[in-house]
Amino acid sequence: MDALRKAKARGFKGVVTSCWPSGGDSISDADDPFWAAASDEGIPVCIHINLVSRRARQSQRRAAEAAAAKGSGGIYGGKAAKANAKAVAGLGGVFSTVPSTIGQLIFTGTFERFPDLHVAMIETGVGWIPHFLEQIDDRYWRNRSWGNIPINEPPSFYWFRNMSATFITDRNGVENRYGVGVDNMMWSSDYPHHGNDWPYSRKTIDSMMAHIDRDERRCIVGANAARIFGLGE
Repeated sequence: MDALRKAKARGFKGVVTSCWPSGGDSISDADDPFWAAASDEGIPVCIHINLVSRRARQSQRRAAEAAAAKGSGGIYGGKAAKANAKAVAGLGGVFSTVPSTIGQLIFTGTFERFPDLHVAMIETGVGWIPHFLEQIDDRYWRNRSWGNIPINEPPSFYWFRNMSATFITDRNGVENRYGVGVDNMMWSSDYPHHGNDWPYSRKTIDSMMAHIDRDERRCIVGANAARIFGLGE
């Protein structure tokens, strides 16, 4: 919380968390002071793909260090047979871990308690979101009588009011932008990572969005980010 408030005081426009704020394996009431601070300060919280608990992250690091000591480790899987190929294959489905995180935030009432909180899911893609929103609304209506769910609106309401997501190449997401929410999606180049679209960013944007409404394209390409992160303020 102190780091968040200091970041805001120094002019930062957002913060990134890689684990649940209290460090647990899943969301808990102990996270609320952090959400409250982000809400009070009006600073968006970014989650890069997903959250990993401190315990799990430490375990992963130990395993990586052990693999590296044996000469079999590497950023994309190491020297084992087809390790790199398997690692790259998994990149196409990174969003598969994200629905649980969004669901926990919404269904436990985080946005009910902190209506001004904004959480941005980074590099998760958006094409899958309309289907996901349909499903969580359906599960809410079917199970609300026994689930003791502390929310007053359908789950999708909180997505549209309190969340957003970025994508790099996502034609399906652009075509289904009304299901995602035109105001809830942000294009990104992923620069300077090796998989980024620079210096062909404009070409990438045109190939995906040249056919859509100009104002919608402006929102997706930059205006949404400017609004969410208070750029220019």
